[in-house]
Amino acid sequence: MSQAVNAATSSPKRAYRKGNPLSVSERQQALMERRKETHKEIKVYVPTVLKERLQNLCEAEGVSQAEMISRLIADAAQEGVADAQALFTHYRQVKNPNPEFTPREGKKTLPFCRKLMAKAEGFTSRFDFSMHVAFARSLGVRHRMPPLLRRRAIDALLQGLCFHYDPLANRVQRSITNLAIECGLATESKNGNLSITRATRALKFMAELGLITYQTEYDPQIGCNIPTDITFTPALFSTLDVSDVAVVAARRSRVEWENQQREKQRLPRLDMDELIAKAWRFVRERFRSYQSERKSHGLKRARARRDADRTRRDIETIVKRQLTREIAEGRFTGNLDAVRREQARRVKERMLMSRGNNYTRLATATT
Repeated sequence: MSQAVNAATSSPKRAYRKGNPLSVSERQQALMERRKETHKEIKVYVPTVLKERLQNLCEAEGVSQAEMISRLIADAAQEGVADAQALFTHYRQVKNPNPEFTPREGKKTLPFCRKLMAKAEGFTSRFDFSMHVAFARSLGVRHRMPPLLRRRAIDALLQGLCFHYDPLANRVQRSITNLAIECGLATESKNGNLSITRATRALKFMAELGLITYQTEYDPQIGCNIPTDITFTPALFSTLDVSDVAVVAARRSRVEWENQQREKQRLPRLDMDELIAKAWRFVRERFRSYQSERKSHGLKRARARRDADRTRRDIETIVKRQLTREIAEGRFTGNLDAVRREQARRVKERMLMSRGNNYTRLATATT
């Protein structure tokens, strides 16, 4: 019996399989003791080895522990990228494992933006990026280096951000959807649904590192999110080795160019603050007007589907009823001839959209 107990203590699973007469509580106790011994060995052994290795490296190189830790982080990051590129040549997680930024044909950018793009090449493989990740880990924001696919997405996305960057407003003048399409980070399902998750996750990671600001805002007036505000922080310019003097010079150059364009239109010159506020308002107002047009066209498409089974007489009756209600509420003003012209226009538009199967999202129906 004592031999059986000793065998069960050394290997609980083996003792149980052999059919030794041990109770359930005895097998659990033996297993817990074995796990405690294993964890105790690991807790004592690993920190001792790391501490001795770090001390030996510092004595051999003649540097401090902080500097040696920084070197180890940089070497580990470079080796991890090389090993991952050598081992994983085929991916099944994403459809485009090697994204690249491809601007729209004929689209140009500023020389300052070209300078930023050149300095941002291979950003995630540099020591500065590893340091930003290490600082984020020390603050508890991140727990590890981002995977290889995320780093490739960041590199491609950073090229697009620099290409569409506006030095005057300190803002990226491009929506996330179009930016994801140009960077090869957007996927489309069989049902036609567009996914930009890779782009949004990369942007959120850069915002956590403090390189950009990424803020979304919902507009209840139009029922959707307005274009995301993406701005560059001084930390990003410092990481890309772009001085503050160059940023201020590019901003003043854009101010002068904007005022020259206003002079050609015989408009008064504006100072920098007014031009910056005008640039921010222009993006929001243009998006609201565009989204309102798309919403109204979508409502017309939905109405055309309902009118597909209706006759012309039914549509005329519905239009007359609508015009009567609008005139009574004061939303439509005009004489009798104006009412008849509006009635004919609405009936014609509804007939064309319902009979022509014109449900495209690219252009409005022609009347």
